[in-house]
Amino acid sequence: MCKKLIHLVSFVLMVSQACNAIEVARWDFEETSGTTATDQSGLYVATLGGSDTLDVNGRFGSGIDFGGDDGAVVDAAGSEAFRFTEDFTIALWVKSDVEFAAHTRFIDISATTGGLQDSYRLFTHSGDNTDNFKFMSRQDGSNTQNIHTRDMPAGTWIMLVLRHDLDGDVTMNVLQDGDSVDTAFVAANSESWPTAGPIVHAEGELKLGRKVEGGRKFDGQMDALAFYDEVLTDDQVARIFHTSGSLEYPLASVPDPADGAILEATWVNLAWRTGDYAVSHDLYFGTGLDDVNDGAEGAFVGNLAETSGILGLPGFHYPDGLVPGTTYYWRVDEVNDADPNSPWKGPVWSFSIPPKNAYNLDPVDGARFVDPNVGLAWTGGFGAKLHHIYFGDNFDDVNDGTGDTYKGALADPAYTPGTLELDKTYYWRIDEFDGAGMNKGSVQNFQTFPEVQIAITDPNLVGWWKLDEGLGSVAVVDSSGYGRHGNVIGDSQWIDGYDGDALAFDGVGYIQMKDYKGVLGMHAFSVSIWLKTSTIAIQELIWWGTQSGGQRVEFRIHSNGHIRMGNGSGQVEGLTDVTDGQWHHVTVTVAENATNSSSHIRIYIDGEDDTLESTDEDAFDITSGLDLTIGWRPSQGDRAIHGSIDDVRIFDKVLTQTEVEQIMRIDLLLAWKPGPANGSTPDIENATPLIWSPGDMASQHDIYFGTDKDAVKEADTSTADIYRARQSGTSYMPPEGVEWGGGPYYWRIDENNTDGTVTKGRVWSFSVTDFILIDDFEAYDANDNQIWYAWHDGLGYGAPGVDPYFAGNGTGAAVGDETTASYTEETIVNGG
Repeated sequence: MCKKLIHLVSFVLMVSQACNAIEVARWDFEETSGTTATDQSGLYVATLGGSDTLDVNGRFGSGIDFGGDDGAVVDAAGSEAFRFTEDFTIALWVKSDVEFAAHTRFIDISATTGGLQDSYRLFTHSGDNTDNFKFMSRQDGSNTQNIHTRDMPAGTWIMLVLRHDLDGDVTMNVLQDGDSVDTAFVAANSESWPTAGPIVHAEGELKLGRKVEGGRKFDGQMDALAFYDEVLTDDQVARIFHTSGSLEYPLASVPDPADGAILEATWVNLAWRTGDYAVSHDLYFGTGLDDVNDGAEGAFVGNLAETSGILGLPGFHYPDGLVPGTTYYWRVDEVNDADPNSPWKGPVWSFSIPPKNAYNLDPVDGARFVDPNVGLAWTGGFGAKLHHIYFGDNFDDVNDGTGDTYKGALADPAYTPGTLELDKTYYWRIDEFDGAGMNKGSVQNFQTFPEVQIAITDPNLVGWWKLDEGLGSVAVVDSSGYGRHGNVIGDSQWIDGYDGDALAFDGVGYIQMKDYKGVLGMHAFSVSIWLKTSTIAIQELIWWGTQSGGQRVEFRIHSNGHIRMGNGSGQVEGLTDVTDGQWHHVTVTVAENATNSSSHIRIYIDGEDDTLESTDEDAFDITSGLDLTIGWRPSQGDRAIHGSIDDVRIFDKVLTQTEVEQIMRIDLLLAWKPGPANGSTPDIENATPLIWSPGDMASQHDIYFGTDKDAVKEADTSTADIYRARQSGTSYMPPEGVEWGGGPYYWRIDENNTDGTVTKGRVWSFSVTDFILIDDFEAYDANDNQIWYAWHDGLGYGAPGVDPYFAGNGTGAAVGDETTASYTEETIVNGG
């Protein structure tokens, strides 16, 4: 049905070819900063509240992150446009950071006081169905409720669509990221009920992520929110699933095979959804991403009239067939010679044809610290019918298939060799039979977990993962003596850490302990970790317990970059943003019988108390559940860390601040607290001298300095130019100085101890800026440290002859005065 709302005609933004539906408003949330988000028409502004931010990854580009606080509000005047009396459609994407609670609000427009004057709301259901999408509307004092039955998992992008046909049905869709959405899929996913009638107007504002009068707040991300003045067709819903809500889309879309697909064939029939204005289609195809993206001559297949193209068969391009073990790239440019905007360059898509050999072998070649009860697994090669496996402890035997290394032909790509010896190297090979011949695989190797015998020296230290295992390791050793070792899951990289090695994660890897459930019940505990990240997003550092509120430990970075410690029912937060790309030591302590209150929970950043004072009476009662994880939230499979982690410790007691400072140092004999800070970029006035704090037994200090990291790391006292001096003081000025914009510079302090030993120091680094920072203005406020007072600009203060006194300079400036609404300028005063 395509009916117009007369009072919205002036807000026409763009028109669909299939049904002349009008976008009343569409928010892409691409601002990435600030506290307001404007829709594509420029007419409607959503104002964020609380800790809501616009700098998170959305379903398309950036999105809005609701911290479970105040939500966003569209101004009351603009809200008039969203009080539909006839047909309309609402579509939005959401991803929850937590399990959905009953009646969690996504969209709410109603009278300020709620009640039976509500217009409509989109939210979650209740009871056992809190993960179901619900729509409620009010008609003349009664209400109608409709509920879609598809579950909405937390941590997954979900598209919610509500279509309201005044003369027909209310239709709802719940579509997930990863669905193969086309018109037929939308139709099969639709659930409908008869429309109850027109929705009564109300005077309230449009609220996003919260109930009108507060509460029922959404904790998660939202993206691509759009309102339309017509009932979209199934085809249009499929379209906006792929186009961030826009009904107008000139590009080719919905590729088949899907982008990134694995194709088990040596030919392909490429297909796509045509752009809105296309008359013909330029197809590009090849094995080089750059060639296809740049439209290189060899990549051009031709201009096609149809929205499909066959390749890899006789009589077509690539007549000899596509090659197994190859990734192919393709692109479709939409062409209409009558339109000056033509052609419309399409995105580059890809698909891969598997190799004939086994691939995705697990453990990976060269893996170390492998569980002795490991199961071998792989993905079968292209066309494989049987998998012939060879396994043993001698490379030549496995390579030649001699001895007893042949273990048989398997139908499934998995093999369990039984319990293996500790600290031993094993070899294995998979040959794939495809019905026509045998494809011999290469020999792989792995080393099992070493024999670990570590004495318990501190009974309160119940877990200590130094993360020094290094390249190839797929497990981590517990150095506490309790034997709580862990596995490295997913993609990660061993790197140089704060102390020794560290693990770097890119959002898909984590560490999972083997049957260790963490400190349980209402027992006191402390957790410490070295971390480095520049990603501002919710990132789980350490998690254990169950999914139920109050019964789990959530130690994480929040979306504002601050540290949070909570139990799923509340939290205590830190004051400092730790997402500056520098190494930070973070410790949290939780008292016995704790609640989510700062009187029971303290947060330390780099040894300093960083706790935001707060009170929340939700108690900790941690229950044994999922294994403890580092860098990931296992209950929902999300919140993985994007950054590096080093030296993780768990204690079953509350640490004192002095103990926190000692743990932060790791080795008390090392020089520590370097200035400039490790990895920092000071200006030239603050780059020197080099300063540090001495190790606990140091009597003198050997200084190494240079611009070659490896040279500084490996140098000794005989290394000319790098070794500088032995001295008793803890400050050093390089005689050659440092350069403006120079670096990176590397330096090291070895401690000569009172017992005659030498403790080799860590390598630190810094670079020098090509500017001098006058004032970063971060310390000013509207109270006792005001800008105009510090800069002697504008108002005067004090009495003549009595310090402090300033007569004023007559500019009239009052920025920072406590009587003004803001203590900084909000516009550019003097551009340039």
